[in-house]
Amino acid sequence: MIEEVLNFLYPSILDGKVKVIKRLTENIPLYGYADEIRQVFINIIFNAIDVLGHHQNFKPTIIIKSYIDDRHINIEITNNGQMIPEELRKTIFEPFFTTKKLGTGLGLFVCKEIIEKHKGELTCYSIPKKTTFTIKLPIAVENKE
Repeated sequence: MIEEVLNFLYPSILDGKVKVIKRLTENIPLYGYADEIRQVFINIIFNAIDVLGHHQNFKPTIIIKSYIDDRHINIEITNNGQMIPEELRKTIFEPFFTTKKLGTGLGLFVCKEIIEKHKGELTCYSIPKKTTFTIKLPIAVENKE
């Protein structure tokens, strides 16, 4: 699914001269609505591309990493743009909050709603030159040896 999203966003990635690094676990089955999960990936990755395009950044980079822990898959989408200040991190998932001129402020709110509907979590961690959105979702089938 992440490959599909990256192909869909390829023109924006190319236009923004963004390097995308993938460190992904093999295909992991999830319960849920693929179109909704896909929309979450599109929103978060596109936001990262957008942020990197608005700031002077020597090597704009997005790292997409996944790993499994305790019957969940964690997908981290990290960019090396500016830090999101703590006071903004508290409100970025609220409806109608935006820092974009043409934004509606619904993107991250809808993403959080979708992930929570799928019994997961969406969080944001930001320090100077590194912002990570982590999507944690339950795995559909336990691996049995």
